[in-house]
This record gives sequence, structure tokens and C-alpha cells, in this order.
Amino acid sequence: MSEKEQKNAGEKKSEEQFDIVWLLYYVWAKRKFIMTMIGITFVMALLVYANKPKVYATEASILPMTDGESGNMGSLKGMASVMGVNLGSTSSNGAVITPDLYEEVASSTPIRLRLMNTPLTWSKPKDTVETLYSHIKNDTVKTFVKTLKKYTIQLPSTIISAITPKEKLPAVVMLPEEGDDEKENQSVVLDLTHDAACNWLAGNVTVTLDDDLGLIRIKTRGENPEQCTELAVAVMDEIKKAVSDFKTKDATRNYKSAVESYKAVSEEYDRARNEFFEYSDKHRNLVTERADIEQKKLEDKYNMLAELAKSSQAEVEACRLAILKKTPVFSIVEPAVQPLKKDSPKLMLHILGGLFMGGLLSIGWLIVRVGYLQAFKPAEYKKLYKEYYKQSEEPVSEEVTISEKSSEVVDSKEE
Repeated sequence: MSEKEQKNAGEKKSEEQFDIVWLLYYVWAKRKFIMTMIGITFVMALLVYANKPKVYATEASILPMTDGESGNMGSLKGMASVMGVNLGSTSSNGAVITPDLYEEVASSTPIRLRLMNTPLTWSKPKDTVETLYSHIKNDTVKTFVKTLKKYTIQLPSTIISAITPKEKLPAVVMLPEEGDDEKENQSVVLDLTHDAACNWLAGNVTVTLDDDLGLIRIKTRGENPEQCTELAVAVMDEIKKAVSDFKTKDATRNYKSAVESYKAVSEEYDRARNEFFEYSDKHRNLVTERADIEQKKLEDKYNMLAELAKSSQAEVEACRLAILKKTPVFSIVEPAVQPLKKDSPKLMLHILGGLFMGGLLSIGWLIVRVGYLQAFKPAEYKKLYKEYYKQSEEPVSEEVTISEKSSEVVDSKEE
């Protein structure tokens, strides 16, 4: 094979293969296009940054006491023993919520339903105090701007929503009131506003457990410093209340039952006492066997109900002390502090993201274009290859020219 044929075969092979060196040279030759794309994405990143709402964030932490007894339980036991009640069997290890479950407790639907009814401070309208539920509900009220936007920019989604059949939403069934045991297992049905409020809380409230320190960290986000601190305090209060209600649920039920029993016994005791003293006053100077028997009967009933009322009162106090014993103690390690700086958006992050996306999109487009031309338009690819790779072709062509000239000189001398 001659040198000319070898050169042509080498050029053909290099054109068919994906030459990395030529690709880098081609990308460098298109640097103006790359810089233009980077400039466009940079401007778009600044526009996105300018239109994003400011978000503030704060973090609080609490330390739950999961074992042991509170500091005042010694005095409570002493008081109970004086009354003749033993609290040794009322252990605090009955119903336990470990710190691992606090995240699930904070994200539960009952707590979110209560949080969305907590007053918060909103920036728009300026310094407006209203609940999350009412804020989202008022935001869905139709205005001229929203109507214009619906039938211009959002016209495709409007048409799709109009074509899609809509299901009739059931009526909203809220949670049963506290202490309503009959409706305790009642299901909860949410409307669209409740669902939107729950999603907002899921994105702006985060509860995590620090395994090393045993702390419950609560991070909240809001559109102003006041809102995120108010939300953090509300979340801490709801967690405390939910855990306390869970741990004292049985003791509270026993306490209510004991109070009802004590009221019934007290009423019977009051009636028996009144009957006994009235009968004694009427028959004070009357000495008969029948009067003595009736008075003794009323006295026995009065004494029996007096002992029963005393025992019932002691049971009420024992149940009350049991509630105090089982109530968990929380220590606030880091309170919710109003942030001085916004958490997002971050200007430098948007700038770096815009520059990176511009370079990535432009270079990626050039690589895809070269691969497409090589696969489907080989003639255009060959033209590009020769156009941007002349530096590697010129040395080869000079060597071939010199060798051809030397061979021609030798041939002429032989002739």
C-alpha cells in the first residue's frame, strides 16, 4: 500500500472514530456560543433569585425526660401515704413514647390540624395575623388578576381541569373533642384547603432526633422572622401536649371515673347525713325502741357512706397524683430565636448554579450535535472535521509533498 493510500485510510479512520482531541478543539472553537449561553443562564438565575420569596428559618431543641421520676414525686408520695394511698404500683413505664417516635408525632394529622388553626404573622398583607387555614382559604378567592392569569398563562391547565371529571368531596369531619372516647376512632376527612395546609406544614416544619445528645430538634421556616418563631413555639407545645396526653391517658380516664364515683357517693352521703340529723332532732326527747332502731339504722347508713366518701376522695387524690407522676418533663435546651438573616434564597448559590447550567447545557448541546452529525449526517460531519482540524492535516500534507517531490527528482535522474 502506497503512502497516499495509507494517508487516506488514516483520515477515513479518524473521521469515523469519535476523536476526543478534535472534539475539545471544536468546543474551544465554539467558545463564543458557550459564553453566550452562560450569560443567558446567568441572567435567568438572577431573575429567579429576584422573584423568589424570602424564607427565614429558626431551630429549637428540647430534651425529653424518658425515665426516672420528676423531682417533686417524693413529696407527692409522702402526701399519698399520709392519706393512706400507696403509689408504688403506679409506675411511669406504662405507656412510653420514645424520642424516635417524636418525628411521627409531629407529622401526625391531629397535630397538623391543630397547627393550621394557630394564629401566625403573615407578610402579605403586611403584618396580618391569621391562621394558616384561613390564609390559604382567602388566597384561593378569585380576583381579576387571578382570573386573567387563569385564562392566559394557565390556559392549558385550565382546559385540562375543565375536561377532567371532578369527584364530589365529602364533608369535612374534624377530630373528636378531647375526652370524647365514643368518637375516638372516628375517621378524618380533609378538604382541599386542609390538604394544602398539611402540605405547607410538611415543607416548613422538620422534627429530627439527635441520637448522640438525645435532643429533639425542631426546625421551622416562614416568610418572616415572627412567623417561623411562632410556628416553632406552637410545634413544641403540640409535641408536649400530645406526649403528655398519651402517657397520662389511662390515668386521666381513671381520674374522671373516680371523680364521677366520688360525686355520686358524696350526694348519697349528704342525703344520709341530712336524714340522720333531721331524725335525731325530731326524736331527741322521745325514748322508744322503735325510734332507737330507726335512728341506729340511719346512723349506720351515715357512717358507712362517710367511710365510702372518704375512701372515694382518697382514690380521686391518688388518681390526680398518678397523672402528675406520669406527666413527662421537657427541658428547653435551645429556645426559638427570631433569625436576623434570611435562610433562602441564596444569591451566590443562584449565580454558581446559573454559570454551571449554562456551561453544562452549551457543551452538552455541542457534544450531542457532533454525535448526531456523525451518526446521521456523515457528509456534514466530514466537512466539520476538515474545517476544524486543519492543524493536524497540514503537517501530513507537507510530508507527503516532500516525499513526492523527492521521488520525482530521483526518477528524473534515473532517466
